[in-house]
Amino acid sequence: MEDRRYRGASAEQRRRRRRELLVEAGLEVFGTTGYRTATVDTLCAEAGLTKRYFYESFPDREALLLAAYEHANGLLRDAVLAAVPPDEPDPLVIARIGLRAAFTCMRDDHRVSRLLYAEILGVSPAADRAYQGCVETWARTIRELVIAGPSGPRTDLLATAAVGAITATAMRWALTGYAEPVDDLVQVVETLLTGTALARGG
Repeated sequence: MEDRRYRGASAEQRRRRRRELLVEAGLEVFGTTGYRTATVDTLCAEAGLTKRYFYESFPDREALLLAAYEHANGLLRDAVLAAVPPDEPDPLVIARIGLRAAFTCMRDDHRVSRLLYAEILGVSPAADRAYQGCVETWARTIRELVIAGPSGPRTDLLATAAVGAITATAMRWALTGYAEPVDDLVQVVETLLTGTALARGG
């Protein structure tokens, strides 16, 4: 049986749209006032939905936090991948472009950096796993885009160390109100990544 349709959208399409609205609300609320003070009522008000629809998509606030965290990470990743030319052969040029795109995304949307580097930390084991998964995903991206040579234990460690350097820099930058220009951050992190990009093999 076909889904009953309303205004041209199926029931499943409407359900997906409600979930998208809640994820956007999570990005806004968790990324501005924070996760720990947010309530389901606040999130529903931001999304323009009732609690019935909240629980249709998420069992609790933490589940929405994880979805909003994934969304924020996707926004950052999309910004980086959109900026990097697919045919650029120089790993240091790729690093420079990618870093500038990442830091610009964080500066222009403070919600992204707050979710990625503050609100997710220490919430629960599930949140910790999500954070670690994010680190591993970015390490893999750096390994593929920046580190020349075959993958191996050494390149894996180098990529993870690079993520740590970028994360620590971004966290400090956010805590100081994004005071330094983006290009200053790019230059500093690029200096650290020079050794990473020149590393070869495992």
